[in-house]
Amino acid sequence: LAKGTAGQVLKINSGATAPEWGTDVGGKILQVKQTIITDTQLISSNAPSFADILNLAVSVTPASTSNKVLVTAHVNISSTSGYRTFARLTRNNTPIAIGATNVSSRLPVTMSSTGAGNQGAIVSMMFLDTPNNASPTNYNVEVSIEGSSGSIRINGELSDADNGSQSRSVSTITAMEITG
Repeated sequence: LAKGTAGQVLKINSGATAPEWGTDVGGKILQVKQTIITDTQLISSNAPSFADILNLAVSVTPASTSNKVLVTAHVNISSTSGYRTFARLTRNNTPIAIGATNVSSRLPVTMSSTGAGNQGAIVSMMFLDTPNNASPTNYNVEVSIEGSSGSIRINGELSDADNGSQSRSVSTITAMEITG
């Protein structure tokens, strides 16, 4: 096989019988945006209502309507003992990557966690989004807690006591534009 030209990649031909030089057809990361929050937040948003995690948002303007955006979020969360927490990813304030809504009494969420109590847990999510636009696209994470008297703390234990058995952590959201 002769040497290819600048920008070409080695591929297998359509018959899968021999290598050939060709044009790369996508999958390149064009841009990466990330937001990290280190402060703690106390949130009392009871299901079915959700509240944004303040400042845990990222904005991407895709270069093409055919490009995709890989969104990852890692949120350190603690809650009132025995209460499940719920989280969902949003695009321009509309929930995405959520469960089926065919049962009206169940919450469509990206993920939920058991009521682990005052100790923190990591809520992680990853979603390959197809926004179908070349406009600024905003992603964020919303949270909620079951019941009517539960609370959630972001980046720390619920009690947030100032002693050696408590910790503080960070939460992140990252968006990577990938060529279509």
